[in-house]
Amino acid sequence: MNVMYMGELAVCRVLWDKHDNISALKRVAEKYPPKLKTAIIDFFMFEAEFSFMFAESNAGKNDAYYFATHIVRAVSALNQVLFAVNEEYCLNEKKAVSMIDSFDIRPHSYKERVNAIFEVAGSAAVDACTQLKQLIDEAKGILL
Repeated sequence: MNVMYMGELAVCRVLWDKHDNISALKRVAEKYPPKLKTAIIDFFMFEAEFSFMFAESNAGKNDAYYFATHIVRAVSALNQVLFAVNEEYCLNEKKAVSMIDSFDIRPHSYKERVNAIFEVAGSAAVDACTQLKQLIDEAKGILL
């Protein structure tokens, strides 16, 4: 996503900038734009629920790959929502769940709950869906 570049700029350490061009852009990027926050929350909350719908409707249909794909998509979208709610840029998926666990605004025990969803996804798809739905609903409650 293009917004990742803005996030990289916001967190980078400028080593040399003869004309202050990069530093000026960095100062802009360090202020999380309200319209970006709204757009990311709206788009990715829809994506989380949409992917969950497909995961739920395919739980137990003997297509573990398709089911797992939608679980991953739903959690990835939820990660984007929670980063935006906290006005943080999500630079990549690596350590995103752990980072969310340190945010002020988040579902309780987020990392533990996400890990539990993936632990049961292969053997108890319906349970994974139930847990994922609870997490999505809690995240939606944060937005209200």
